[in-house]
Amino acid sequence: MQTIIKEKCFKLHRSNAKAFINGFEKDGKLIHQTIYCEMLNKNFPMLITYYKHPAKFPLSKIGYDLNYDSSPLRIKYIADFVEEYFIENKIELWNTLCNNGLFDIWLPEAPYARFKDAKGDPSKYRIVLLRIYEIEEEFHASDIREANVRTDMIKDRSKLQVTIKKPVVDDTTFYNIKNLLEESINSYRSKQNKKSFPSDTHSESSYIDSSQTISERNLENIIVERLTDIEPGLKLIQRQLTVKPVGRIDILCSDQNNDFVVIELKKYDAPKSSVIDQITGYMGYVRKHLVKEGQKVRGIIICGQKDEKLIYSASAVNDLEVKTFRIIIE
Repeated sequence: MQTIIKEKCFKLHRSNAKAFINGFEKDGKLIHQTIYCEMLNKNFPMLITYYKHPAKFPLSKIGYDLNYDSSPLRIKYIADFVEEYFIENKIELWNTLCNNGLFDIWLPEAPYARFKDAKGDPSKYRIVLLRIYEIEEEFHASDIREANVRTDMIKDRSKLQVTIKKPVVDDTTFYNIKNLLEESINSYRSKQNKKSFPSDTHSESSYIDSSQTISERNLENIIVERLTDIEPGLKLIQRQLTVKPVGRIDILCSDQNNDFVVIELKKYDAPKSSVIDQITGYMGYVRKHLVKEGQKVRGIIICGQKDEKLIYSASAVNDLEVKTFRIIIE
């Protein structure tokens, strides 16, 4: 499966990078870290690079050993976003997470101090759950430039399209980790967490009651899980892909011919003209910057009910079609 990574890299301390990629041994088991403490938004997926200097926050014995392990890390792994959890910054929470296999490279006071001392809105404190993948391509020092002490950038934009080889941990192990994380933080979730992805409601609608609406984020999740129901052979490349200065592509896929398919979700009250403008702009960007020789680009607009005016408008654009979704709850 192919994906498009960001120019900006996911720059970590050596202990963090090794815990994500190589894992660490505890009680005779190999464990991989999958969570990260984050204060600001990052755009995933990102190539993993690492700091050359030691971590400044207090490490556990496991983390200390990883931090001073001089064995090289190959630059052929990417981190992708799975979910985020807004939490209350309690030392009791970190005592749990730093001792149950989830975040054991740190002493509990390290993440606690990071959140406590950070300047910013406490409602933005969060734990990010990541999935780490090995990719076919390997990057080297010459491919990376250090933009500043905290940031690495990929020099060549033509190398941003990469091929996923395999996840570092298998699906069963990963979802066991996810369940352990959610059980561990259940008592410490903040109010912000409950409001992080509100539903789009339209109380004035005569077609759909506000209590029945589904947020664009939730619809996107459903569609990503059922791409082959939209069209056989569709494979996800990336979701929420920022393409400056055009905007953000909801879902970018490849089809069974290895051509690009841009999918745009139409909100209930979004003007038809704006949806057409958006997706044609995205298609144009992909055609100019991402396609390789012989590849084509087409678009699919997905909406919640049949819209004949939108269908006619889309028919005037080459390689653009409209499909309607229907959700049945059993």
